[in-house]
Amino acid sequence: EKVKKMRNRLMRAPLIVVAITRIQEHYKVPRDEQILSTGSGVQNMLNVVHAMGLGAIWRTGDMAENAAVKAELGMGDDEIITGFRWSPGGRQARDGIEPDLTTLAKIATGGLPGGAVCGRADIMELMNNTTERDGIAPAVSHKGTFNASPLIAAAACAAMPYLADGAAQDHADAMARRMRDGMNARMAEQGVKGLAYGDSSIIHVYFGQDTLDGLSPAQIRGLPKAVVKGYRDGMLSHGVDIMSYTSGLTSAAHTPDLIDEALEAFSKTLTDMKRGGILT
Repeated sequence: EKVKKMRNRLMRAPLIVVAITRIQEHYKVPRDEQILSTGSGVQNMLNVVHAMGLGAIWRTGDMAENAAVKAELGMGDDEIITGFRWSPGGRQARDGIEPDLTTLAKIATGGLPGGAVCGRADIMELMNNTTERDGIAPAVSHKGTFNASPLIAAAACAAMPYLADGAAQDHADAMARRMRDGMNARMAEQGVKGLAYGDSSIIHVYFGQDTLDGLSPAQIRGLPKAVVKGYRDGMLSHGVDIMSYTSGLTSAAHTPDLIDEALEAFSKTLTDMKRGGILT
């Protein structure tokens, strides 16, 4: 059952990119900076994907330390696999993982263009301007366009108390469950084969069958363009803008009434798609 769950977890995304850091002894680039460099690269990839209007997220988990996974990826002994959305401490906190380093996206700064790098005190100390290593201070240079921006720092200070107790995440998760359950119920009522699924406050919709079993990531992401367009255009015409492809997110601002309003739009969209011959 656990193996099946792990396999299904990988099937949720049409593409998975594994970032691997190859640690090499170098007097100018310490081990921790090499890991940070990989993390910076992943964050830049996420920024590009989001700028293109697509959805992406940085996830870690026990698979990052799984010997079988590393073997299948052909990793050597010198290589290692390197979001607040799930919980106040991110996905890793919810799953009981204590990473050496983690990155936080713009939710940490109240939605403004910023983020944060967090980790063990001894690693973070390397970015302290007064910390010297091999005659160089700081030991790890940390530069960024929005570093020390008063506006973004103020937004972060205002946002963090709302995120710290987990109430906002719990509410967003509950609203997503309400939306997913309602979507599945309405598809069943109209005889439409499909599945609303997702984790935490994420909502995905697949049309054509009511399970993802046996589907590859490419198939999940490979819905006919007419279906995707009909769904997105239909929801938009009824007042709901889907974030990306057939996926969306809920937030602390969503209420049961708003979710029910979105479900009504979903029902009307299904009817429109059936009338137009897009769904059968």
